[in-house]
Amino acid sequence: YHSKIMDDILSACLLRSSQKGVGDLLRGALEIILEFGILMSDLRSGQMQEYEAAGPLEDLFSAYRRKMVNLVSS
Repeated sequence: YHSKIMDDILSACLLRSSQKGVGDLLRGALEIILEFGILMSDLRSGQMQEYEAAGPLEDLFSAYRRKMVNLVSS
């Protein structure tokens, strides 16, 4: 559901083929943000402990940072 909504938003904003690269970067960043939200939800609900979330959180941050560096340099 979230992917379809993101596709609809990005398609409306970035219809030109020359902007496909930027659209892909934005889509990837939004997917990381959604994964972060799910991770935080798991922590809050008690499905995951803080020590278990440390690794995935670092991975998400690294991926997000790479996406933002690529987006800014585009």
